[in-house]
Order: sequence, then structure tokens, then C-alpha cells
Amino acid sequence: MRVSAMERQQCLPRLVVAASLAGAAALLPSVGAAVMYQWTTPDGVVGLTDDPGRIPERYRATATPHVESGTGLSMAPAPAQTAPATTGPSLDTDQNGHDQEWWQQRLDELNDQQASLQQQRTDLEQQLAQSLSLSMYTAADMEAQKEFRQQLDDVDHQISMLQAQRAALADEARQAGAPPGWLR
Repeated sequence: MRVSAMERQQCLPRLVVAASLAGAAALLPSVGAAVMYQWTTPDGVVGLTDDPGRIPERYRATATPHVESGTGLSMAPAPAQTAPATTGPSLDTDQNGHDQEWWQQRLDELNDQQASLQQQRTDLEQQLAQSLSLSMYTAADMEAQKEFRQQLDDVDHQISMLQAQRAALADEARQAGAPPGWLR
């Protein structure tokens, strides 16, 4: 059977990784049995470590423990008591140790401020409309209308600033590794 150049090119990285892992396994001390953790990336690269804290966070849920003996890596699952320890951020926290509740509280504060500003805007619009509905305008009425418009502009500016803060919060959460669903 002939293997195309493209098939050889796709297999080569996997063969290099497999050979590297075999070489690394041969160098491991053979004192008793050790637990090794294995995961596979979407592009087929296999990761292997004996330190669960070194498993990249996005692969921790899919990493499988295996028993390594002096004769090599067994594909048998490790005993239940040797599950990966949580030495780094857990799946319930971001890279900075913040959980969903912490992020949601920050978002709720911004949402509360925005709701308050929206209500304030609605009230100002009603007051302006009431002032405009008067049949006779006095200088005081015109000054009040000018003040309502200025207050509306201020509230609109505060609302746009809050929207920018929400976008910054979403970006901060993304950089910290928080799941996108935490800010919904």
C-alpha cells in the first residue's frame, strides 16, 4: 500500500511525539508504580506528565491517569485515590482564583447601575415632555428644558461609559480564563 506525501506529513508529528514519549518513559525511574496523566490536544498532540498541576487547564477535565510501572506505561486507569490533585486553579475558578459568583457580582453591579441610569433617563424624558407641553413658555420654563436636556446628555454619557465598562469586564474575564457563560 502506498502512502501519499500528505498522509506522511500528517503522521510525522504524531510519530515524533510517540517516539519522544517512549524515550521519556524509558528515562523515568522505575521505582514502584507512578501515576502519569495523559491528554490529547485537538490537533492530535499527546501530552504526558506525572504532575497534575502541569496539565494545561483546558485539558484537565479530559486528562486520564494511568499507572506507570518499571516496564512502561499501562493504559489501565489508575486507582481512584490517585486522581489529579488540584494544585492549580480548579475548574470552578479562573486563572486568578475567581469563581463564577465573583464575576457575576461584578456584572450585577454594572447592570444595577445601568438600570438606575435608564430609570433616571426615563424620568428626565417625562419631565422634559411635560415641560414642552405647556401652552405658554416662560424664561424659567426654557431654562428648565435646557437643564433637562443637559441632564439627559449626562445620563447618556454615563450609560455609554457603563457599556464600555461591561466590554472591559468581558475582556478581563476572557484574559483570566473565565468561561464566557459566567457573564450571562
